[in-house]
Amino acid sequence: MFDADSETDTDEDQNQTPSCPIQLKNTRRLRGTLTGNIAAKVLSVLSSMESVGLNLPLFLDFLSWGDQECVVNAKIRYERTALMVSEELPGILERWRSPPRAAGSTDVRAKAARPVMEEFAFSCVTEVVEKELQGIQELSLCPSDEVSDSGLTRFLIEDMVLKLSSPAPGSTPKL
Repeated sequence: MFDADSETDTDEDQNQTPSCPIQLKNTRRLRGTLTGNIAAKVLSVLSSMESVGLNLPLFLDFLSWGDQECVVNAKIRYERTALMVSEELPGILERWRSPPRAAGSTDVRAKAARPVMEEFAFSCVTEVVEKELQGIQELSLCPSDEVSDSGLTRFLIEDMVLKLSSPAPGSTPKL
């Protein structure tokens, strides 16, 4: 866990915004001081997990709010937050989607999580689009007094663009 006594003010620390999470600073510090055989360290962690009856999928599931005790435990919450705010997370997800090949390898790439990630991404985009459409549905309603040939044909794209780009809270779609 992060040891506040061991942190020193470096130029990098002073240039960070005050809202920089402590977990992010700690991960940067750990990465900066990481030495030795990384694979050996990973194998040691995997061996430790195996000795307590966990594998990587179970560990990640429980770390990711998979058990009530894991949800409320301060150490687990800290480490989960460290992952969620990490600069490493986008790269991890990208490598899960499309694993790199070993240098010089002509073997088929490892099976990636691309289908699962694409399905998840599609559901996320669908949710965002549905929320945005609900937020602008009033803009597309035609008042009953305008339900006539001229009222229905008076719809102008320029009017819709103006309404959608207005600064009213919640009215501007994100996509």
